[in-house]
Amino acid sequence: MIMDTVEPQSADAALATHDYSLAVELARRLHEEVTFAHVKRVTARIKAELSIGGPDPVFAHRALIVAMIHDAVEDSPLSVDTVAALFSKEIAEAVDAISRRKKAGEVYDEYIDRAKRNPIARIVKLADIEDHLDPALAATLRPDLKERYLKAREVLNAARQVSVRLLPDGRIEITSPEFAVQYIEPGGKNFGLSYDQFRAHGDGVMEVRGSCAPQNYSDGGQ
Repeated sequence: MIMDTVEPQSADAALATHDYSLAVELARRLHEEVTFAHVKRVTARIKAELSIGGPDPVFAHRALIVAMIHDAVEDSPLSVDTVAALFSKEIAEAVDAISRRKKAGEVYDEYIDRAKRNPIARIVKLADIEDHLDPALAATLRPDLKERYLKAREVLNAARQVSVRLLPDGRIEITSPEFAVQYIEPGGKNFGLSYDQFRAHGDGVMEVRGSCAPQNYSDGGQ
C-alpha cells in the first residue's frame, strides 16, 4: 500500500513521486493508446493550471494522480476500493466522483452534479471536457456531445467554492486550494464579483463563477 503521507511541494514535485508513477503505469496498462494519450493531456492541463499561483501542494498532488486515472474505474476493471488501497481515501473519493455509474443507469446531468461536489473531481472533469472540446481534436465530435460538454462546463465552472474572510484592515481574503491567496480592497472585484458582494456574504464558503482576475480600484471605483 502506498501511503499518502509525504506530500510534494509543487505540482512538478508531484510528478516525481512513486504514487504518481504508479498512476501513470496503471493508466498505461488499463487503457488503449488513444485513451492513454487523452489522460496524459488532461493531466498536463491540470499541471499547467495548478502551477499558476502556487496552489495547495497536497491538493495538486492528489489532482495530478486523479487526472491520470480519471477514466480507469469507468472504463476498466479497476475498482474504487483498489484505488483507495493503492493511494488514499481522498484520491479514491475524487476518482469515484468523476466516474459515471453507467451500470446503475446514472444519467449525465446527475453525474456532473455529483462530480461538481468534489473539488478535485470538478477541476479534473473541467480539464477532461476542455480536452474533448479542443478544436484540434474535436473535428469529429458529435453536435449532441458538444452541447452536453458545453452545458457541463458551465455547471462545473459555477460550482467553484472559495473561502471568504473579512480582515480587520477592511480587505477581504479569498482562499482556495486551486490558486494563491487573493485579497480584495474596498472598491475592487474578483471572480466577476464586487467587494461589496463578498462583504455582504461574510465569512464562510462561497460559490463563485468567474475566473480569478483581481481588479482593485481607488475609492469610488467601479
